Amino acid sequence: MAERDGVVVGFANSGNARGPDAEHGFVPARQLHLFSIYLLASAHGSKLGQMMLDAVLEEKPAQLWVLRGNGRAIAFYARNGFVADGIEFIDSSDANRVELRMIR
Repeated sequence: MAERDGVVVGFANSGNARGPDAEHGFVPARQLHLFSIYLLASAHGSKLGQMMLDAVLEEKPAQLWVLRGNGRAIAFYARNGFVADGIEFIDSSDANRVELRMIR
């Protein structure tokens, strides 16, 4: 969790890549999965996002899902050594919602 002036401005969590939310029907590429990282827009550029990512993943190999078209997030993950591995998950309830798997 990230705080600024005693107010929560973000959170992140990671865990085992086995399970429906991490797998999306695909065999995991890594053992560790980044489930979420969220930072209020007002805290963007504060380095808190980097600190949270480092805290939950350290330098370990990991995987994550990111929405296609979310350029800011994709660039952030790329700066941290993640690359898209070609696996995509298309949400059965919304074909426009496509998630890319990124690994490092």
